[in-house]
Amino acid sequence: MATTNGTITQQGYVLIFRPKHPNAQRGGQILEHRVVMEDKIGRLLLPHETVHHINGIRHDNRPENLQLRNGNHGKGWVNRCGDCGSYNIAQESLRG
Repeated sequence: MATTNGTITQQGYVLIFRPKHPNAQRGGQILEHRVVMEDKIGRLLLPHETVHHINGIRHDNRPENLQLRNGNHGKGWVNRCGDCGSYNIAQESLRG
């Protein structure tokens, strides 16, 4: 399925054509949500980092709908503050 931004995979993710991206697949395509997150944080994603769609819609790649995760996060998980309900959660190092 084609979109204005790229092609939607069978899993519902958007692939875009970026042949010069260091992590592009053979054929020059890369998952759009990963590129959006890289733009948001100002660097390439590390191999162990994943990107979670907060609302569960895999083709909704608005920056505010994406969360950077460390490792696989699986289906049905979202970080939310137990006190206020906010999805705007930031991880901080416990090291001083």
